[in-house]
Amino acid sequence: SMGFGVVCALLLVIMVIGLASMNRIHDGMVDIVDDRIPKMDASNTILLQTNAVAIALRNMMLTNDAADRQKQIETIAQSKQIVDKNLELLDQLVTLPKGKELLKEVKDLRGKYVVGQQALGELIMADKPDEARAYLTGQLRPVLASYQTAIKALAQQQVELMDASAKVGAETYSGARAVMIGLGVLALAMAAGIGLLITRSLLKELGGEPSDAAEMARAAAQGDFTHTVTVRPGDTVSLLASLGAMQGSLANVVSTVRHGSEGVATASAEIAQGNNDLSARTEQQASALEQTAASMEELGSTVKQNADSARQANQLAQSASTVAVKGGEVVGQVVETMKGINESSRKISDIISV
Repeated sequence: SMGFGVVCALLLVIMVIGLASMNRIHDGMVDIVDDRIPKMDASNTILLQTNAVAIALRNMMLTNDAADRQKQIETIAQSKQIVDKNLELLDQLVTLPKGKELLKEVKDLRGKYVVGQQALGELIMADKPDEARAYLTGQLRPVLASYQTAIKALAQQQVELMDASAKVGAETYSGARAVMIGLGVLALAMAAGIGLLITRSLLKELGGEPSDAAEMARAAAQGDFTHTVTVRPGDTVSLLASLGAMQGSLANVVSTVRHGSEGVATASAEIAQGNNDLSARTEQQASALEQTAASMEELGSTVKQNADSARQANQLAQSASTVAVKGGEVVGQVVETMKGINESSRKISDIISV
């Protein structure tokens, strides 16, 4: 976990550095595209339209055609509108102090040039070619040169800022590239080292080749407990050593179960034989019970007959008892008679004695 955590942390650092560098490069590109290029384009447009005005003024001096001169005047007016628009754009985009200073110089010189431009136009339209040429050469051309120089300086500043942004982007790219390559190499080296350590640790825990453990497990799954592998001397904790111990324990369990099964089979055979003997004895007992039942039926008939005889004997006994009672009464009468005879005999004896 620590090894893979370190590798993942390095990869995360590489990703963060790459994203940060890409963001800086992107910001530089956005700055160039959205700020530097528009300002340089506006400066170049102002310079181009200024040159167009200068050419239109010269064209007006070279022709006496009123229509052509009017066309040049329209060209000058159109160029003026384009310059005004681009100056407004530069007012919005220029933020650096030096840029603002250069832009102010451009505006000041443009104001002087516009005044001279109008004056030259009036001389041309008044058909004063000699005075117009003298004014152009002596007064307006130096102002135009200063004005063009200021515009070029403003454009050059944007070029320098673009070069600086490009340089920063290149330096950012080079630095990020070097750091990412360094961290990538470090991550690869750590991954290789950690992988080697993990592999060695796993092989040590296995106690041999992974195929040996797989083969032993496969043999055990198929019920073969005779498969053996060689482990290091004194190794009792590796996977192969544990599998060997488990295999021995399973073999003992299977042997015990086998012996127990044989004992159960023997006992089952004895129980079956005993069941057969019990069945035979049960049949004998059933036959004896049938005979006993027949004897009981005969005994019942005899008992019934004895009961009838007992009732007859009881009746005879009752009759004999009645006769005996009557005989007792007769005997009592005889005893009384004999008493009377006895008394009469004593009287006779007394009489005879006298």
